[in-house]
Amino acid sequence: MLLETMHYVLGKHGYDDAGCANPGDAIRMIETYRPDLMLLNYLLPEWNGGEFAVR
Repeated sequence: MLLETMHYVLGKHGYDDAGCANPGDAIRMIETYRPDLMLLNYLLPEWNGGEFAVR
């Protein structure tokens, strides 16, 4: 639900966004999408946001 809410709010304000529900998908996405900014949820499944940022 948080992912959908962020997508709605960012899109409403004109931002191009992409989201992933798990860290494995996020790693694959950033290899091609190359984001300028990443918002990480500390309560991600598998790895928390801090662990994801380090990897």
